[in-house]
Amino acid sequence: MAASKSVIPEISVKSNLIIGRLDKATVGEVVTYAELNALVGGNVQMRERGNVNTAKRRELREGRVWETIANVGIKLMSGPEIVRTSDGSLVRVHRIAYRTAQKLLTVDRVALDETDRIKHRARLSHYSVLAEITKPKKALLLEAAVAQTERTLLLIETLEAFKGGHHEKAS
Repeated sequence: MAASKSVIPEISVKSNLIIGRLDKATVGEVVTYAELNALVGGNVQMRERGNVNTAKRRELREGRVWETIANVGIKLMSGPEIVRTSDGSLVRVHRIAYRTAQKLLTVDRVALDETDRIKHRARLSHYSVLAEITKPKKALLLEAAVAQTERTLLLIETLEAFKGGHHEKAS
């Protein structure tokens, strides 16, 4: 029988207080940690951090993106800011995928049973592809292809763009 995840059915009072404050914010506004600390009566950078994360996830579901400003607070991001900060996420994904692929390359495949060998090859393939397509040069290729079409590319078009061979479809 599969283990069931424990689910907290209701959001805590402290998370709801933070959500209420974030709901009132305007784009570009910074809500400081000092303000949030006073609001919940605790340290939102330490013990109460989960409440801030819960509030940020709820806000994201409502189309509002909050970004951490180290040792200051959280800022409600504008559309252009969200796009610009996504570059950092691409760098982190690349780094994680590359390092994970490197770790997988150290495995003695001969010592693995068939199930683990299959999983190893699949994961190595997966992380190698992720590491490759998240390189800065690949991002530039993809941006060039999107600029030609002025729309989000389909998967097959994205793969073609990564190879440097994207061609706009005839309408």
